[in-house]
Amino acid sequence: MGSKIESKQMMREADVPVLPGTLEGVQDPEDAKKVADEVGYPVIVKASAGGGGIGMHIVQDEKGLEEAIDAGRRIAQSAFGDATVFIEKYLERPRHIEFQVLADEHGNVIHLYDRECSIQRRHQKLVEEAPCPIMTPDLRERMAASAIAVARASDYTNAGTVEFLYADGNYYFMEMNTRLQVEHTVTEMITGRDIVKHQIAIAAGESLPLDQEDVTIRGHAIECRINAEDPLNNFAADPGKILRYRSPGGPGMRVDSGIHMGYSIPPTYDSMISKLCAWGADRSEAIARMRRAIYEYVIIGIKTTLPLHHAIMHNRHYINGDTHTHFLQEEHMQKTLARYVREEETRMQTLAASLRQGKQIAAITGAVNVYLNSQKK
Repeated sequence: MGSKIESKQMMREADVPVLPGTLEGVQDPEDAKKVADEVGYPVIVKASAGGGGIGMHIVQDEKGLEEAIDAGRRIAQSAFGDATVFIEKYLERPRHIEFQVLADEHGNVIHLYDRECSIQRRHQKLVEEAPCPIMTPDLRERMAASAIAVARASDYTNAGTVEFLYADGNYYFMEMNTRLQVEHTVTEMITGRDIVKHQIAIAAGESLPLDQEDVTIRGHAIECRINAEDPLNNFAADPGKILRYRSPGGPGMRVDSGIHMGYSIPPTYDSMISKLCAWGADRSEAIARMRRAIYEYVIIGIKTTLPLHHAIMHNRHYINGDTHTHFLQEEHMQKTLARYVREEETRMQTLAASLRQGKQIAAITGAVNVYLNSQKK
């Protein structure tokens, strides 16, 4: 499943819906133009061995196709050691919906329901939630069946994620991530299942200890990826030293992170520094808890995506479940983001000043206590 071209062909044979596009890698620009004309512009050029949005190029018309293919091949070769690229129809406002699956080597395959991961920047997820807020029983049944079919068609074992694009009532297989994903947390929170534990047991040759009927959804969970990035500067990375740090707590909260006060974030790795997760009895409660947690989260010394998440959690479109993969480019988000970033910067500056003042007072108090104790002797 590491090759997108091979995996899509496998899915066609398994009757899983796939976006129209090339059946193999493209090299001849003329052949590419024919395919693009057949499926209709816009199209997207993707690296077959790629991931994380690396090497993707959206093409609106024939003029930019050849250049996109050449650029995609160069990036694919450099990043993945495989220059193969392919073309498929580009959906302009799709939702990203995925299913968590577990499969053992004894032929047992189950799913742990769905996640919505539509809010992204540069094709990389920023907010994930489970279950998908627009999911209906019929759609869930069909998509879950396709996810199981994907795992069975590839003889897959272990934990994996089957990703789909959804638009206008139709869904299309995008790819399968053959690993544990960042957002497995929200699935664990709504199902009560320890995916890492199951993953280790499967790798040890054990059978799945549960059937599909044993997996149920309880409540709603949201994850915000906290990145060391400047959301007002095209999400440029902002490495540096964390001067003050305080993570939130409270009912339904989970924080997965390895950072602390005094920690220096290096410029050489991915910019994600924390996963902030909130569970609630329903989506409204999960959003309310996430809002509070974002406000209580203190990270001073670097720029982060906390103000962006603050803006998202208060956005009426998000609250109504009206999202898509280009949500952050919408005008309503751009207008509110700057305001929340300014408010967060002001709040952090005020907090930093109060902490410095408190430190000074503590130092003076300590000195006075030492002096008074010395006078008693």
